[in-house]
Amino acid sequence: MVTKRFPIAFLALILIAATAAITMATPARACAETVSRIAYVHRADCTSSIWVMDPDGSNPTKLTTESTWTASPAWSPDHSKIVFQTDTDTSIEIFVMNADGSARTRLTNDDTWDGSPSFSPDGTRILFSSDRTGHRQLFTMNVDGSSVQQLTYFDDSFDPISATYSPDGTKIVYAVPDYDSFDIWVMNADTTGDRRLARKGTSPAWSPDGTKIAWADGEGRESNIWMMNADGTDPVQLETSRCENNSDPAWSPDGKRVAFVRTGGAQAQIYSVSVTDSTDIVQLTNVSPGSTSAPAWGAVIESDPVPPTTAPVDVPVTPAFTC
Repeated sequence: MVTKRFPIAFLALILIAATAAITMATPARACAETVSRIAYVHRADCTSSIWVMDPDGSNPTKLTTESTWTASPAWSPDHSKIVFQTDTDTSIEIFVMNADGSARTRLTNDDTWDGSPSFSPDGTRILFSSDRTGHRQLFTMNVDGSSVQQLTYFDDSFDPISATYSPDGTKIVYAVPDYDSFDIWVMNADTTGDRRLARKGTSPAWSPDGTKIAWADGEGRESNIWMMNADGTDPVQLETSRCENNSDPAWSPDGKRVAFVRTGGAQAQIYSVSVTDSTDIVQLTNVSPGSTSAPAWGAVIESDPVPPTTAPVDVPVTPAFTC
């Protein structure tokens, strides 16, 4: 009996070809990637500019040139634009730019203070504070600066700032000066039903799902970051530092962390803290010289998934030998 044998080298080539065919039929990637950014203000030498960085503090990138007073960056819901306030020759005005710093456009031009801008949840309007009527009130405008509408008509005892819509657009939270501190107030989007949520607090920020509000509670040189239910109940302190000023809370898009500014000396740096573990605090910036302020954690970007590649399998898989 004679047994026919294939050369070992030929068998190896057959196996490699079969493996390649199977590999080519495997999808490349079927799931989307998620990305977020933190915009913030960098101050140095009596000037300020807006930067962005990754959530871990890496890849800091400068978006605007230095000015005397740039502040309050806020992302559009689709993460494509940033609105902010900055100084002009005569006043503080509101500008908007693309997320990469390009196409900077002035939105207000009335030679008064216009600031604390933020987008509506649907991205069609911008909420802001202004002194244009002689007393600070809340206004809205289209994203191109047109169709300005006055929302509030408070008396001289109210100077609303840091106003933002709830994620569902039904409410507005804001801060109001109260002697040497601020109070946190909320009202319906139509400006009815206003009520105070917290005393001696500022910089209120909605959680992504709208169920919580983070804020900075305290006065003078010592303050801490807290969160509470959207109705003002169940306040919880998020970090427990002493003799430091913690301010400007900003939620991560997934609601698991809050970025904030800590001033423990001459410099102010950005940190983030877990909302479930007050000991889980990470320092994100180490700016020197200078300081940081006003972090704004951008919404999640979902990139389009890469379609699966299914190349035709042209190489037949033949047995290594035939009896």
